[in-house]
Amino acid sequence: PQLCIEFGVPETGWVMMEILDQSGRSLETISNSICDPGYHMAAWNTEKYPSGRYQYSMRFKDYYEVRDVALNKG
Repeated sequence: PQLCIEFGVPETGWVMMEILDQSGRSLETISNSICDPGYHMAAWNTEKYPSGRYQYSMRFKDYYEVRDVALNKG
């Protein structure tokens, strides 16, 4: 069981994506690498996590975003 998160970057650079709990604490890093320009996927292995609301954060150079994600294992 995994959830794939697609992201794009406009130029080559280091990308870090983390899964966060609702308090904003990091649970797991799912990407921590140099990416070429274009679209990419980061896979989150959800096996050990219960259904619920989570967030993911993405860092790329000076860009930072946090988005909500719902995990439903029903």
